[in-house]
Amino acid sequence: MNMNTETFNSARLRYRKPSTADIPAIFDGWASDEEATQWMGWKRHESYEDTREFIRMSDQLWEDHKAGPLLVELLADGSIIGSAGLTYTKPGEVELGYIFTKPFWGRGYASETVLALLDYARRCDFSRVIARAHDDNQASAHILLKHGFVVPDEPLPRGSCPNMDCQGYEQLDYEFVLA
Repeated sequence: MNMNTETFNSARLRYRKPSTADIPAIFDGWASDEEATQWMGWKRHESYEDTREFIRMSDQLWEDHKAGPLLVELLADGSIIGSAGLTYTKPGEVELGYIFTKPFWGRGYASETVLALLDYARRCDFSRVIARAHDDNQASAHILLKHGFVVPDEPLPRGSCPNMDCQGYEQLDYEFVLA
């Protein structure tokens, strides 16, 4: 299956590639939000131009690796509520990540998204999905463990946390083996 052109749905959500038309929703929804981005491995957006650069990077990832960022929309009304995706790390392996706009936290959308992306990774013949979480982000750690992720035998490479002081930060590593 080719993720490059596919839009897919879960029970309540649609996942699709971002476009420049989505810049205001991305920037205003979560990419510029201090609290939402605190644990992200990418720098908080300070302008629409930062978000435009994210779209360019996303397009390049899709072209190079047939995997990358997706927007998350409510099926009920098409509202864009976050972003998630599978980022290519090496042959057979992708890294799962997600972020949602604050009004949609705690409603089960992250769990639904993790399950949808695991299913999609399986259908795309990836063999391993990895994920990293900041040790203070216990909500994400709980979601990953709840859905079958385990601590890998070998630690993952250190991620970045450009939006906060990372001194003393413990990275929590997870993997889900599909094959």
